[in-house]
Amino acid sequence: RHRSKRSERADLRTLWHYGYMPHRVAVWIYWQALVLLWKGAPLHMHPTLESYQAEVIKGMRQKQTQPQFRYWDWQTVHWPWNRE
Repeated sequence: RHRSKRSERADLRTLWHYGYMPHRVAVWIYWQALVLLWKGAPLHMHPTLESYQAEVIKGMRQKQTQPQFRYWDWQTVHWPWNRE
């Protein structure tokens, strides 16, 4: 149901509730991270590229030599909407 009159107060309330939602979510995420650090949760850094790059390349080369990964035919793939 639409209201015939709009007010600046209602517009500001709508802006507060919905307009700043991405910022509120980001603040909440960082707040939770600070709480976890305060409670003594261990901090793990991302691994460097050099530490896992060789394993990824090796795995990709192995998969590319296997026959089931060599070719892609979209007609032979079992799609969820096919009834066959």
